[in-house]
Amino acid sequence: MPMTAADPAAPIASYIAALADAVIAACAEHGLALPRLVVEPGRSLIAPAGVALYRVGARKEIPGLRTYVSVDGGMADNIRPALYGAHYHALRVRDAGPDADRTDPVETVTIAGKFCESGDMLIREIALPRLRPGDLLAVPMAGAYTLAMASNYNLAPRPAVVLACEGEARLIQRRESYADLVGRDLALHGAAAAARRFARYEALGNDYVVLDPIDWPAPPAAEVVRRLCDRRRGIGADGVLWGPARAAADGPFAVRLYNPDGGEFEKSGNGLRIFARYLWDRRLPAGPTFVIETPAGPVTAHVLDRSGARIALDLGQVSFDTDKIGIAGPPREIIEETVEVAGQPCRITAVTVGNPHCVVFVDEIPASTPALDHLARLAQELGPHLERLPLYPRRTNVQFAHALAPHLLAVAVWERGAGYTLASGTSSCAAAAAAVRTGRCRGPVTVQMPGGELLVEFSGDHVRLTGEVTPVCEGVWLDKTMRVTR
Repeated sequence: MPMTAADPAAPIASYIAALADAVIAACAEHGLALPRLVVEPGRSLIAPAGVALYRVGARKEIPGLRTYVSVDGGMADNIRPALYGAHYHALRVRDAGPDADRTDPVETVTIAGKFCESGDMLIREIALPRLRPGDLLAVPMAGAYTLAMASNYNLAPRPAVVLACEGEARLIQRRESYADLVGRDLALHGAAAAARRFARYEALGNDYVVLDPIDWPAPPAAEVVRRLCDRRRGIGADGVLWGPARAAADGPFAVRLYNPDGGEFEKSGNGLRIFARYLWDRRLPAGPTFVIETPAGPVTAHVLDRSGARIALDLGQVSFDTDKIGIAGPPREIIEETVEVAGQPCRITAVTVGNPHCVVFVDEIPASTPALDHLARLAQELGPHLERLPLYPRRTNVQFAHALAPHLLAVAVWERGAGYTLASGTSSCAAAAAAVRTGRCRGPVTVQMPGGELLVEFSGDHVRLTGEVTPVCEGVWLDKTMRVTR
């Protein structure tokens, strides 16, 4: 591959001819049919696609010998000149500011890197217009074997990558930070040894902290979960996700889910969409569709855009069977049965989407009150009582719902082990399924909650949930008192 204008063109025709002659001769010698040859010219495609940009720093002139011009990169981001004498060309980038029309005499200089190594010379003896500190220098043919071979030598952060196409530019890989460089380091002793990295995401105001087994080798103890979720003394969250754990390289991504009270639970629509986004952000799945293993069984995630902002989940089967819900008493379906709660009657519908739900329909809304405000008040007043109905031995999630239109449902949620929340994925599915079952809605159903909207779709008795997920922050958890393992 010619790297500079002085290099001869690649002898592609003669190379292909020699390769074909060799294959033909070998096949004739061994009585084999001629194969179809496929050549992957990776470097010839990728090298011209990349341009490295450097900022000019200091000059060092040695009269009668040479002039050195330093740049803000070097052998850490392009080792090839130092490693085996690779040659590159460079161009000064024209300034778009007041110096756009400046002209400078051409001089011969050596472009030196910033690392304290005698071999850190990117380009030796190149003719360029006189370079000043702050100028940009473009080095073409940097798409292959440059960033791919880059290192953090001298603790140098690797540069950002920008995709430029038809006048538009987009950052596709951010510049490394010092925090990235030391992120894998573990303290040798003392309180700092308890430091663990975390990531926090939210889905319609429903937020979870993700603990990766790389930093948290064992599942968190209940007291740790409670501290993490505490909005005054911890990070603050509606729950904790521990994963991914994989039994095999091509197996599903396993996750364990915890409520803010420290209790473990089966499934969360928003929590699993957050976990899917975390996996996508770290480029762990092979493609946009992958399987997450939950305590309630496998769930298929679908990333619907490149950023991972919109994610759908095939959450599995919806059921009204009390045996599957885990409700005490003889097998049956509980559809709008009346129970007494806090001294007043409530008509409840019991549903499972892999975790238990109790749906209460509110058909009459006071004219002076927005539907969601009224439902939220009921959820906060009656939710704690319904969560602990004797019917549900392991407690339940609670939804207060009002059908706004055949495909539109308002819902407020009291979440088991978490309390009142702005949104819940499985609660949306349970309430929508109950609304369809009782004739109040028809699928698909858009569920409106104080935190935002989710789309619930049905295929027979199976349900799909679609909505947005947003990263909030990443950091390091420091707690001298915490115990990590159970």
